[in-house]
Amino acid sequence: MNWKTIPHENLTEADARRIAQLKDQHWTHGLDSQLRWIADNTREGDLHLLGEDGVGRLVAYMTLFRVRVQLDEIPLSALGVGCVCVDKTALGRGLGKQLMAAASHFIRDHEEIGFLLCKESLVGFYEKCGWTRLLYETASVAGSPYDKCIMTQKPLAAAASVLIDRNF
Repeated sequence: MNWKTIPHENLTEADARRIAQLKDQHWTHGLDSQLRWIADNTREGDLHLLGEDGVGRLVAYMTLFRVRVQLDEIPLSALGVGCVCVDKTALGRGLGKQLMAAASHFIRDHEEIGFLLCKESLVGFYEKCGWTRLLYETASVAGSPYDKCIMTQKPLAAAASVLIDRNF
């Protein structure tokens, strides 16, 4: 597997189209909608992590969003993991775990903290990838109350309140 990280500001139209096609396998909103989502929700400084097979076909993808997090009164700069997906024809080959390992490696190498927001049904997968659940009393994401699971790539103490500046 060949992994490459592309800063959003360097994303080509061709790569955006490949990403949109892969995402649309899982979130079927159409290519135009996927391309609009990328344009509207990713910013300069965000990163696209692409996994290509031996012939250059995109088979795994995620976005690493630059986010500001506040745990109780402690501000943190972090990377939010979102849009995690693997080509449906390649499911069951461990690419999801490889994708998460590549993300964790990148996050650690850049001395960041990784966060992800997920449904309860996905917690087991992310725990197998070495991520841990963040225990909290109240949370807000992009100014709205949040009551689902928050996970981190390195264990953090429980927090009374969690504020995350944007959704990812």
